[in-house]
This record gives sequence, C-alpha cells and structure tokens, in this order.
Amino acid sequence: MNAPTHKGASTTWERQRFLAQMALRFLLQGGGSEAWQSWPIWRRLLLRAQWRAWGLPTVLSFFGLVVGVASLSVAMAVVSGYEATLRAAVVDLFGHLVIAKRDDAPISRERFEHKLRANFPEAWRQEVRLTPFLTLEGIIVGDGQLSGVILQGVEPQSVREVLRIEARKVKGRFLKSEDGETAESDAVPVMVGQALAKRYNLELDKEFRVVLPRPLESDTSGFASKVLRLKVVGWLDLGKAEFDERNIMLPIDHALRWSGVQLPIREQMQLGGWRVHLGRDARAEEAQARAGDLAATLGRNWSVMDWAEGNRNIFKAIQYERVAIFFVILVMVIAAAFNVASNIFVGVLRRTSDIATLRALGLSQLDIERMFRWQGLLFGAMGAALGLFVGALMGLAFLEIQKRFALLPADVYKLNFIGVHFSWLEALLVWTSAVLICWLASLWPARRAARLDPVEGLRYD
Repeated sequence: MNAPTHKGASTTWERQRFLAQMALRFLLQGGGSEAWQSWPIWRRLLLRAQWRAWGLPTVLSFFGLVVGVASLSVAMAVVSGYEATLRAAVVDLFGHLVIAKRDDAPISRERFEHKLRANFPEAWRQEVRLTPFLTLEGIIVGDGQLSGVILQGVEPQSVREVLRIEARKVKGRFLKSEDGETAESDAVPVMVGQALAKRYNLELDKEFRVVLPRPLESDTSGFASKVLRLKVVGWLDLGKAEFDERNIMLPIDHALRWSGVQLPIREQMQLGGWRVHLGRDARAEEAQARAGDLAATLGRNWSVMDWAEGNRNIFKAIQYERVAIFFVILVMVIAAAFNVASNIFVGVLRRTSDIATLRALGLSQLDIERMFRWQGLLFGAMGAALGLFVGALMGLAFLEIQKRFALLPADVYKLNFIGVHFSWLEALLVWTSAVLICWLASLWPARRAARLDPVEGLRYD
C-alpha cells in the first residue's frame, strides 16, 4: 500500500490532516495510473477507471446523494422564488405602504408630505417617496365577454419613483405627464395588464370602452353609467394573474374628473390616497412596524396598510411550506447516507490488511475510527457539492421550461411566472445537512474498522 508515513504528525492539526489524506486516498484509490494520483479531485472523479474501482453500489449511492441534494436545493429555491416573485408583484403595484383618507376634509400635499416624513427616522426621511392614487371600478365589455376591471389613476412622474411599474412594461410606452391633459372628447391613454389585453384583444393604439357605474345624486340606491373611451399605449406584466386580468392604469387627472373630485391634484387630495416607498427593500415586519407608527400618529381619519397585510396568510403559509419541504426531501438524503454507510462498511472489510498495516505503523484505534469518519465526511462533501451544482442546472431548466410551456396554471398559483431564487444561506444549510448526515452514517462503520484485530489482518497478507 502506497501510504504516507506517520512521522511529523505530532500536533492535533497535523494528525487530523494525515488521517484526512489517508481517508481521501482510500476513497480514490484505484482510480487510475500513478501519473493521475496528483490530479485534482474533480478531475479524478471524471475518470472511468475511478468509477470502475468504486464499483456499482458505491456509484449508485454517490449518485443517490447527488440527486437527493439537488432535489432539496432546487425545491428550496423554487419556494423562495415563489415568495420573492409574489412579494415583488405586490410591492411593485402597491408600494411598501398605502395611506388613504377616510373623510373628505382637504389637506395640502406639502403639509401631508411634511407630516409623513416627520414620522420616519432621520436616516429614512430623504429616501421616502410617495405618489397619489385614485382607484375606480368599472366594467369592460368586448368579444362577447364582460368582466370587472380596476382603473388605477396614477401620477406619471412620481409613480416611477415609488412603484417599479415601468420595469414591468412589456410592450408600448409608459404614461407621460402630457397624457393627463388629453381633451375630454379624445380617448384617454392607458396601460393594461397583458392578460386583460390578450383576453379582449387590446392591441397597441386600439380604443376600447369601459362602463363606470356611478350612484345617482337624487337616489343613492340607483346607478347611472358613464362610458369611458380609452386607448391602449402599453402592456404591463404585473406578475400576479389577478392583477394582470383586472388592472388598467391611467393618468390620475382623468380619474379625478370622472370621480367628481375637483382639480388640481397637485394642491389637495380629497379622495384616494398615497402609495409610499420606504427607499429601501423593506421586509414585511419592517413595513408593518412603520404602518403601525403612522396609523397611531395620523389618527383615526387615516387608514395605513403595509404591503403584506392583504397577503399575510399566504406568506406565512410559504414559510411553513418551506420547512415541510426541507424535511420531506431530506429523507432522500438520509436514505442515500445509509447507502454511503453500507459502502464504507464494505470498504472496511476489503481493506482489513491496509488497516492492520496502519495499526502496525503506530496508528491507534481512535486514529482508524477518525480516518473512516473523514472518509464519510469527504464522500458527503463531494456528493453535496455536486448535488448543489446539479440543483442549479435543474433550476435553470425549470425557468426555461416555464418560458416555453404553461407549467404552472396561473388560476391556481396566482402567478404568471415563478422565479428561482438560490440563497447562499439555504445552499449552506443544504450542504451542511447532507455532510452532517453522511458523517453520522459513517460512525458505525468507522467504529467497526477501529475494532479490527491487526494480527488477523496481517496473518494472510
């Protein structure tokens, strides 16, 4: 056996390094000619001779570990991607905070902004951005279909600073400030969700009509309809299916005129509210805390809602689902670890003479046990690392398949497209779990190796 001598291994670190080197040599022994012994591990693993030397059971257990780790990593990435995609869709359309006034008392915009910024920490005040909005509900009719839509009036200039809507434009152009000055007799430029556009065949520059029901002043139980002429100037991919199917975005000046609110919007707001961007990537807990502080300060006449409030249950469900998926798929890794343990045990029986030789050279039972523990640790580390790489490839394949096929129905998952989000922390958790399980699985074979009688091993050598 071509093994390094034990001289110089006086310190604990040197001794552990020697045992790790011996474990690695045992693991890769027989993988090729002597000229290949100095090759890096990843190149040695590509040798056909290495796989033949391991044998079919070892190869299958190694691939079982790789598949288990890959499945676990891509599952965690898809769940994280679903959460990130849903969060981005909500924040991009609604902002971090939504502030609405419950009464009709006018308030100047400058006064409101000053009052709002005063409630934030000093470091946040210059980063906070806000934009007014007004929401109306209407009915769109066309191609033999009828459905409810949401007309969201926005201020084209300030909405770019608060919402990431412009980045979600897939066709056409974004709204301009001049669009708010369109004559009442002309069609009003609007942007529509792409699902709504496809359903009603709303191509660019095409005019369509929306019926806006309004209560009668003389009889609040009755309604009078107002027909709005709209013209498509852009398509939006709002990320969430229910957003894409209902949302129409238009200049707020027209929305105010149709709602009966007096202009100009730049001087006072009597209806609607403001969307607020906190100037940073605020977490749900952070936005919720800011919403609570603002609600207490502004008083009962104001309603303050954070971006996660309407989706808090689904975000909590995602957290529980992530934990459940982790432990369910971890069973595959545990099963692969048992195969690793059985192969180490077989290796112990095959290397009885080598173990006896090492014992004769001065290694103790504890050294032998540690050496085979290192073998399980190295086997798990290599399999887990390759599994993470395969998982990343599977994630990319999942993204490409979604682009070509309707893999996830939007009416079920509420999203048009689910991203894949690989987190370094989750990857480290998966890798560490796999390596730890393989190390624990190697404890019994390592103890069995330590108990071998060196005399019996050398008798027939």
